[in-house]
Amino acid sequence: MIPTPANLMAMNGRRLDFDDHLNSGAQMDGVTNKSVTCRLVRHTERLNLRPAHGGAGADHGIWVPYSTNRTVMAHLTGGHSWMASGPFSGCILSVGFDRTAGRAYLAHIAQDNRTNALGEDPFDTWKGHMNRGNLEVWYQNKIPLASQEFYTGTHVFVGIQDMALAYIVKVDVRSSMGGASGPIFNVKVIREAT
Repeated sequence: MIPTPANLMAMNGRRLDFDDHLNSGAQMDGVTNKSVTCRLVRHTERLNLRPAHGGAGADHGIWVPYSTNRTVMAHLTGGHSWMASGPFSGCILSVGFDRTAGRAYLAHIAQDNRTNALGEDPFDTWKGHMNRGNLEVWYQNKIPLASQEFYTGTHVFVGIQDMALAYIVKVDVRSSMGGASGPIFNVKVIREAT
């Protein structure tokens, strides 16, 4: 399934099952470039977000892993039309165009403890990367906790069309502490092309 705003809105109230293999292995300092080709599979009562195996399909996207106290960035590649990342619970999302790479990017800037093992703030590290790079930022903002009443995780889906931002949609799930799977209780379009 391609995660368009309409497709995601139709899944509100159903369950999102997240494969934890999507967020494994991104444990470096600084700004790390890492991505996993992924699929969002629609079943009758649930969505399954998992790594894609066996080549690129029309519905495959690019997953940008979350990493504690790190910034992870990836570029849109291989004819894909969407990117995603999560879970967000106060982290910063940055989406734009990397002129040096000639591709759209998505960055997940963790804000867990505000400093990593080297005493660096991931957002300060990201700002330094932005200043050195040739980035055009289309959207950059904190993705807050979806609820103060219960544990949540937020996944963000970004559509790119003709190297321009088409949409950003957040999908909030009720989960265990730090979890990424659970019933979808809110789907919201953050940004949509006019």
